[in-house]
Amino acid sequence: MTTAKKTHVGVKANNRNEAKLYSLLGQYFQEAQRSLVAQRKIIVSMQQLHEGAVQWNMEEQFTRKFLLLVNRMLTCKKGDKSADKVVEFIGSYVGRLQEEEEDRDEDEDDEEEESTVASRFCEALIRHVLRGTQAKDRHVRFRCCHILSTVINSLSDIDDDLFEDLRDSMFARSYDKDASTRLKAVLALCRIQSSAEEGEEESAEEKQLQELLLSLIQNDPSADVRRAILFNLKVTKKTLPYLLERARDTNSITRRSVYGRTMKSIGDFRMLRIGMREKLLQWGLKDRDTSVEQAATKMLVTQWLETCDGSVLELLQRLDVLNSTVAETAVEIIFDQKPQMVSNLSFKDSWDTLTPETAFLARVYAQYCLKKGYDDLVDAQVPEVTKIAFFIERDLQNLTVDEEGYSEREFVLEQLLLLAQQLDFGDEIGRRKIVDVLTNALTNKDLSDTLVSAVVNVFHKLCTRERDFIQVLVEIVVDIEDIARESEDPDRVLCTTLRCLAITQTVLEQVETSLESNVELSGLLDSLVLPSVRSHVITIRERGLRCLGLLSLLSREQASDNLMVFGHCVHKGEAEFKVEALKIMSDILVLHGRSVLDLPDKVDSESVHKLYYQALKNADIPELQAVAAEGLFKLLLCGVFSNPDLLAGILLNYFDPQSASNGALKQVLSFCIPVYAYSRDENQQVLGSVAIPAIDRILRHLEDIEDDPLTGATEMMQQVLDWTDPRRVVSITNQSSTETTSRVHYDLAFDILSYLSECRERAEHRAYTSALTKLYFPGLTAEELTKLKEAVVRCHEAIEGIDNVSLNAFNRFVASVENMEPVGVVDGVAEKEAEEDDEKVAEEGENAEADTTVLRHTVPEDEDALEAPEYPEDETSGDTSLRGSVGGRVSIGGRVSLGLSPLGRGSMSSSPLGRGSAGRASVGGSPIGRASIGSHAVGSPIGRRQSRLSTVSGIDDEAEESDEDEREESEESDEDESDEDESDEDESDVEMDM
Repeated sequence: MTTAKKTHVGVKANNRNEAKLYSLLGQYFQEAQRSLVAQRKIIVSMQQLHEGAVQWNMEEQFTRKFLLLVNRMLTCKKGDKSADKVVEFIGSYVGRLQEEEEDRDEDEDDEEEESTVASRFCEALIRHVLRGTQAKDRHVRFRCCHILSTVINSLSDIDDDLFEDLRDSMFARSYDKDASTRLKAVLALCRIQSSAEEGEEESAEEKQLQELLLSLIQNDPSADVRRAILFNLKVTKKTLPYLLERARDTNSITRRSVYGRTMKSIGDFRMLRIGMREKLLQWGLKDRDTSVEQAATKMLVTQWLETCDGSVLELLQRLDVLNSTVAETAVEIIFDQKPQMVSNLSFKDSWDTLTPETAFLARVYAQYCLKKGYDDLVDAQVPEVTKIAFFIERDLQNLTVDEEGYSEREFVLEQLLLLAQQLDFGDEIGRRKIVDVLTNALTNKDLSDTLVSAVVNVFHKLCTRERDFIQVLVEIVVDIEDIARESEDPDRVLCTTLRCLAITQTVLEQVETSLESNVELSGLLDSLVLPSVRSHVITIRERGLRCLGLLSLLSREQASDNLMVFGHCVHKGEAEFKVEALKIMSDILVLHGRSVLDLPDKVDSESVHKLYYQALKNADIPELQAVAAEGLFKLLLCGVFSNPDLLAGILLNYFDPQSASNGALKQVLSFCIPVYAYSRDENQQVLGSVAIPAIDRILRHLEDIEDDPLTGATEMMQQVLDWTDPRRVVSITNQSSTETTSRVHYDLAFDILSYLSECRERAEHRAYTSALTKLYFPGLTAEELTKLKEAVVRCHEAIEGIDNVSLNAFNRFVASVENMEPVGVVDGVAEKEAEEDDEKVAEEGENAEADTTVLRHTVPEDEDALEAPEYPEDETSGDTSLRGSVGGRVSIGGRVSLGLSPLGRGSMSSSPLGRGSAGRASVGGSPIGRASIGSHAVGSPIGRRQSRLSTVSGIDDEAEESDEDEREESEESDEDESDEDESDEDESDVEMDM
């Protein structure tokens, strides 16, 4: 274990007993570090020593020496095993004292509250450690919170004043910048939660503590902290929803823990609301992480199914099968996990009295058996087609909208129709019977749109040819229209028109042949669809618009004719029409491409571009923004659109902090931008050409709404560099060699230098100069390299008010560019030139210290005024060069010169600036902030913390041993960094002064 330097312990041994006491305590602490098993004997020996000290009137000396020994391990970092063992030793000893005290109280049966040896020792220990929770050293704060969380777990009671001090201290530490410290503070808070039973009134302090924990479990950026609260938060009606929503946490271990531990602790799932049961199954069984999916499957099969006595039917009764989106998946998983259940199920007695659950189970069972090839089970359990037709006819006759229970009967009928789609219609008698039943069904006024779609799909299965399918359904639609014309009831006419449109829509969704080859469909267009689009009834117009869109997909001529109609709906229609019409336009353009644009007297490309751009800016309708963004990327990927202004508008929406509230838009952009960028080199070129101007506009905007947009600016630039990294293009990464000739970062460098020369804000300087050091140049010709050097010189001559951090970064870029060699230089020539450069450097070395002209017009003559940070010398100081950020080499003892201006006339070793540039040179080209496609939603890079439902390893006693070290907090001031670095270097010699 790391120990402090030998210092004066504060108490001089005045006699032999005191010296022996100090010696034994030190020996016990030393032995406690070796093994947890040996601690039991040590604790017994220490307790005897403690009792002896009390008898010798040396209790105060014992406590003082104990606390001094505790001080010696406070500076140990997280993960120090010796320090962890000492903390466990302290907690175990406190627990031993508490147990002995409780046994003594039971024997004496003394009702008076008196100060005891254990209470005095515990209070002294806690108050002493509490002082360290405010220490500047983060390791001290962590160890103090670690000790407190361990000791509290061993206490049975505590003084009220001490309890309040402890709670207030842990409240403050729960917001500590160090995640490990927050973790221990949260564990301590969880262990002092209210013990009141459900329904009992809680105090204001207890409510405040609960609110804090609920806020942290949602918003803390550390998965360990969130998981610690998940495992230790008391389960009540109020806290239960917060615990279960961790099934949507960003961390897969936390999501898995909900199904593996939290649900076990809850017990009977029937205490949950039906809606929450559905969500848990949907989130878990469809989770993208395999371990989470397996945990949810185990919960379903081993807990929920066993709670229902192994009955799938009873389990379905505990779910909302009428509206469930996951019940089918759950049943299939149960069949996969328990194959014997498939053979044992029987439905022979259920067909005459079908319930929603039995109808659903029978349909899923038949579907599963057919998929697995269990045809014999289907033949044994499912009736023939004729009987199914009679069942459908029976339920159709009992279907009445006005009667109670309509939704259940509708659901049963839907399951029968879905089952009919799986059957073999080789029986001609059964086939004719079901055709008659379905034909009559479409004229039933009580048939819902869901059932209409199911009936049409059965017709599609019955008809062997698509032309026959269209002809049968068109004839039915015409017959229904004739009936409506004979009626004088407006409501009847409205219902009939809606029914015809519903049938037409389902038919069009199944048809694949062109409209020109289907005369029957052309007739429906003129007689039904176009009049519906012109209708003043919103429901008819909306459905007619959808049918017109489906028809346009079948005909290029119709698509070009109707684009104007859809564009008018997007521009001036109601919100629902805007979204629907924009979806239709996107589908048409993806399918037909540019062939439907720029035709005589038709819609031109520029108008469509403006339409999408306006939709993307329409913040009043968030759904419209998301649909516009998705459609734009489809069209950009297909090559239908190539206007860079559209991509610039997308980037503005992505980086704009005001767009953060539109979750759907953020999700679309977080997925689509990387897909677009990594698909082709040309896409990266377009993205790179509009990225810097877009970021500049955002930074101008951030200046108005934020005091310090530094973090946002830096992260935006890092994100753009990752998107435009030519090494991440799919066509490159799929090859054995990652060589690329893309010039996207080369072109990006000119844009960055141009904007850097014009900006005046610290945030922009840091963002742009940091980005320059991370650019990747695969290989430049002599002409390209010369142009880049000239741009660097122009930028340097124009920049003003640049801070030291940005200046050092800029110099690193300058050095790397200077040391780059053009492509095609003969090796021998290059070596000869390098030797000549070295000789020149050696000749000028004597004058190096006197030359202080590096960036002289931005560096004050007085070096002290520069206040450049002193960097530690590199361990490999004997080397003559370091790698530059782009792959060149920086000479340590020589000059950096671009050969084009006085920019590089100074010696790298003659000033703090030169040393900083060389000492901080780093390998460039490493992508920062890469976005992962299909994962965590990349999200807005603006903002320091994220609030998660969508938020945000298990940390109770067994989870505290997590191997995942939390990332250290960034962006501290230079003074704080310097202080902490000095503290870390000499941490073994630091003793906390209490």
